[in-house]
Amino acid sequence: MDPDRVRYTADGTRDAVLVDSIPLADLWFDHFHWRGVSGVYFFHHVPTDRVYVGSGIDINRRVREHVKGIRSGRHPNPIVRSVCRKYGPSGFHFGAAEVVPEDSLATRELSWIRALWAEAPAGFNLASPDRLDPFAAGKWYVIRAPDGCYSRVRSLSRYCRDRGLNQGQLASVARGESRHHRGYVARLAAISWNAWLRRVPKLRHPHSEAGHVCLDAHAVIRADIRAGRAV
Repeated sequence: MDPDRVRYTADGTRDAVLVDSIPLADLWFDHFHWRGVSGVYFFHHVPTDRVYVGSGIDINRRVREHVKGIRSGRHPNPIVRSVCRKYGPSGFHFGAAEVVPEDSLATRELSWIRALWAEAPAGFNLASPDRLDPFAAGKWYVIRAPDGCYSRVRSLSRYCRDRGLNQGQLASVARGESRHHRGYVARLAAISWNAWLRRVPKLRHPHSEAGHVCLDAHAVIRADIRAGRAV
């Protein structure tokens, strides 16, 4: 079903999407057919008719996280927490809207947010879909490999796993807490390289204890910016 047609039809198509969902009490994750599936998912709070739309490379894992937050009353979304306090967790239903390849998740998520009226105040999604950036912080990273190639990455865990890197250390680089990880430099796509350079600690010593030259991330990125290679 095309999400761009859902919102504007008069035949109850939005309701047809939402009704094809599973009550929270009936979710059995051990036999979940969304495990390992990349795509767009949603949850619908039936008593208030509010909808949340999200996306992920593993719908099963993302739904698990939402269910845990709803059941504990500690969901990161303040509107969801408020609804949980008032109605309890029993009114939530979960569903998969569309199976989507990883590189198209952001754009399809925006389409479904509009289609299912998920933006606040009518829904649970706090940011307006017209203002959402597909490369928003926490969802996309820009990474410079040791060979000088730049990549936009949505799944930091997969990127690190494929290259034998430590995800925690590369995430620390992206937050500006470290200069680099094995020659890889990363930042959140929502900030500029210049903003990242202001955060990252500067080198105190040009050489490591072993006598090897350390990567000066500041010099590398600034040279790439001047050459037009940094994105």
